[in-house]
Amino acid sequence: MVVCGNYDEKDILCRDCITNRVQLHNACFKEIPQPEEEKTMELYEIAEQYLGKTRAELGLQCEETCAEFVSKCSKEAGFKQSSVSCNVLFKRMKEDTVHWDEPEDWMKKNDVIFFEWDGTFKDDLPLDHVGIVCDVDEADVYYININGDDHDKVTKQHMRKMSKQIAYWLRPRYDNKEIDRIVVYLKDGTSRTFI
Repeated sequence: MVVCGNYDEKDILCRDCITNRVQLHNACFKEIPQPEEEKTMELYEIAEQYLGKTRAELGLQCEETCAEFVSKCSKEAGFKQSSVSCNVLFKRMKEDTVHWDEPEDWMKKNDVIFFEWDGTFKDDLPLDHVGIVCDVDEADVYYININGDDHDKVTKQHMRKMSKQIAYWLRPRYDNKEIDRIVVYLKDGTSRTFI
């Protein structure tokens, strides 16, 4: 943002700025400091920072701690859906097509992965577990969860990509908004970019 330093009582830009909006001279503007852009952490990065933490340390209290953990990480990443149930969490995420996508390709980092331990996928059977994908290779998917290998701690586990126990995966849609920028060309030939 650029504000002219030479304005009248009505906060109107000076004649030089109005006449030549692209090239402003040094005496005719001042920079307004902008807050530093906040880096949003990826979903898997948020989950990774909790590896080894216990449910008590994270303040998780529900029986389906896995859904509560994924909800906590999702909220920290800026997504609103939350639940203490794998089934309700899946339903809410799937219905929110603005923020979540059901991809047709293989799992990737940041995907939320849902499991059905008996592998039957009947509508009347509940989903059993949920985690956050942190890596995928040719054969396996690696995910971060709680209430998996260790009932009380956040752990990293892996499973074969082709496992019948993997029911669904959903992908967060991150907003990649373009930021408006103003480029000011100065008399001395230099330029400054302002957000």
